[in-house]
Amino acid sequence: MSQKIELVSQFVGEITEGLQTKLTKIAHDHIDKFSDSYLKKIVEKDGAKGRVSMHILKNKQDRYEGKFQFLLDDKDFYWDNDVPFKEPLDLVNHAFKHLKEHLASK
Repeated sequence: MSQKIELVSQFVGEITEGLQTKLTKIAHDHIDKFSDSYLKKIVEKDGAKGRVSMHILKNKQDRYEGKFQFLLDDKDFYWDNDVPFKEPLDLVNHAFKHLKEHLASK
């Protein structure tokens, strides 16, 4: 039986509930999409655990900063942005793009 990847989200600053829902949905969509490809080995492995932690902050300049931890079985991958993003949805997409590149290089 496939294991699910758990998503843990934390939002800091003035981030509306609607935006929080959108950001969480995008992250879940990426997890679902990657479960058929890049994360397939993890979700199909007996006893494997996966967790994505997403910490998103809206700063005083109305830009978004994020820290992501991808705990995939017994391996960690961290990503955070160097420059704050104007569009918060791009932040989540960019984090998963880096995860994809990291997993593809293995």
